[in-house]
Amino acid sequence: MQSLHPKTFSAQATVAVLFALIGLNSGPHLFAIPLKQPATFQNPQTETPPIFRLFRMEGTYGEELTAKTNSGDKQRSPGFSLVNARLENDGMGALARLRATLTIANEDSRRITEVEWRLDIFDASIGNANRSVIQSEKRNIYSGETANVSAKFGAVLPDRMVILLQVTRVSFAEGPSWSASKDCSLEADLRTVSCGSK
Repeated sequence: MQSLHPKTFSAQATVAVLFALIGLNSGPHLFAIPLKQPATFQNPQTETPPIFRLFRMEGTYGEELTAKTNSGDKQRSPGFSLVNARLENDGMGALARLRATLTIANEDSRRITEVEWRLDIFDASIGNANRSVIQSEKRNIYSGETANVSAKFGAVLPDRMVILLQVTRVSFAEGPSWSASKDCSLEADLRTVSCGSK
């Protein structure tokens, strides 16, 4: 049997390797790394933020509480959002002077002219309702704009309070005002907010 010349063998081996590489790239193989599928992003279903906030006030110190909610807390889309709210007490002695500040985002095509809200004040020591106060401020908030509305209320109030703040009415320059279709109340645990039809 005639032996192959080293140069001939080298050329044949090179050709064989090239054909093998071509064959490997001609179709899918077990050791091929699968390409990742393109990621698909779905916009999350955005819900209208609740029109209430829950606070605890002890003396001049206050903090927002995470409220537990029952299933009835949904409202129809009102054309605005209660983005943020805060309560401050700058009272002296037994007299409390509560300032409520609400941040409202106008998502409607109409101009907002007034915002009304209610404070339900509970004595945290005994768990009973103390009083309810309606506050409001006239303010022009144009479409796509976010602005604050604020009002102050002074009275002799408990040292330790839990306060439920809820938007009750928003007036627009054109067309009818929006009024809350559901009334929210605080349960006996002073943490659960239930909203039911009026």
